Amino acid sequence: LKRGSGLILLGPCGTGKSFGAACILNSVLNQGYRALMISIEKIAEQAEQAGLEGKGEYFDELMNIPLLIIDDLGTARETEYMMELTNRVISDRDKSMKPLIITTNISYEEIKNPKTDEWARIWSRINSRSIPISFTGTDKRSESAAKLRDETRKQFEMNSQNVVSSTRMNENEGETLSG
Repeated sequence: LKRGSGLILLGPCGTGKSFGAACILNSVLNQGYRALMISIEKIAEQAEQAGLEGKGEYFDELMNIPLLIIDDLGTARETEYMMELTNRVISDRDKSMKPLIITTNISYEEIKNPKTDEWARIWSRINSRSIPISFTGTDKRSESAAKLRDETRKQFEMNSQNVVSSTRMNENEGETLSG
């Protein structure tokens, strides 16, 4: 935290970037520092809730947090407003000289060669003080969901067999009782 450098955690969906960032967040919080993990969309929402009079104060507070983690940068709709907001947050954070961690699905190649001038400014500021770390592998959420579906299906099949067996037993008992 003291050096003010940051990280860019990049890679495909489900490879653990947000989980890794959350682990860092928890470690920093456990050391007694303030830290925040948030998306640009949530920053936009909270800035709007602060209203015109409170917006400046909201951004000042955001910049004073010792560690800011922006989750899933690059997933918001690229409206003029969202691009201006993203640029403001990144620029203000850069000027504050405080650490910033970014998680993104954008490839490092695209970060080095952004598709627009707006993204070029944003990534230039982030790259100037951040170390990129690539996450690779398969989508853990998809694997986890597939495992859960399989377990649920097996459980359902077992319960269905038990219901059928129980129904047959009840039918047989009914015959015995009436016979």
